[in-house]
Amino acid sequence: MGEYGERNIVNKEYAHLGTQLRGQNSFDVEMSENFQDSAMSLLERKGWFQKQKLQLPEQGVSVQAQALELEKQRFKWLRYCSKKDRELEQLRLENERKRVETEQSILHLRQKEVEIDLRSPGTSKDATSLGIERMPRRDQIG
Repeated sequence: MGEYGERNIVNKEYAHLGTQLRGQNSFDVEMSENFQDSAMSLLERKGWFQKQKLQLPEQGVSVQAQALELEKQRFKWLRYCSKKDRELEQLRLENERKRVETEQSILHLRQKEVEIDLRSPGTSKDATSLGIERMPRRDQIG
């Protein structure tokens, strides 16, 4: 999934927060209107409060469901990150293994060169003729 697709999912996940804020504002406005409306009887106001009282637990359950869904997505994300971290560590280890193998191969080749030079009659035995000076340091390999 692309970067923008992931952003859209995140935006959709948090869109309900704006809806809740707008819902709170509409509740405040409606409550103010009910108290200021002189045509509304005491019984009607009581009915409105009863209705609101019944809706609050439903809204609480809705908020809990959203929180549970977010927690579920968080765990999915953590599992995904953990998997990718393990894959990255495996790749690092593989890279290090290949680097060490390459270094060993270079040293083995140099050893063979030295052995061949030592077996050849008539060659000088100083360090430059044996290729010892041109051996790379460990930090130069790789």
